[in-house]
Amino acid sequence: MPSGAYVHSIAKQMGLVAAPALVTSTLRKEQLAVTRLRCDTPDHGVTSPLPPENAFLAVLHLRDLPYHDVWLSGKPVPVMPHLRGSVGIVHLELEPHARITDPFDMLAFYVPQRALDEVADDHNAPRIRSLEPPPGKV
Repeated sequence: MPSGAYVHSIAKQMGLVAAPALVTSTLRKEQLAVTRLRCDTPDHGVTSPLPPENAFLAVLHLRDLPYHDVWLSGKPVPVMPHLRGSVGIVHLELEPHARITDPFDMLAFYVPQRALDEVADDHNAPRIRSLEPPPGKV
């Protein structure tokens, strides 16, 4: 996914007009991005799912997110409150979307599977197949 498309998609999914982002690429041109997603108003509503792809989204919470609902592959999953400094990880093939009732501030790190494969191959390490968090930590 071209970096501009990812940055636009994540901002649109979160119902934001725009979001600042930093995009870089690996030596083999796999793109990685970090996007700051911030909304200071409550009752943000339900986000739309991102298109499925073989990539991960790791979210660093810069503000407490005491309550939210999450759906993966269209099904609700149990979640815990995210405290400032906590991290949630989700595979984008699961088409995640959420209902966010509180203001939020987070950094969303986009990491495609191909970039993880490249790092593993470059270091003669086993390939990483999953970054699944424990249940309730989405």
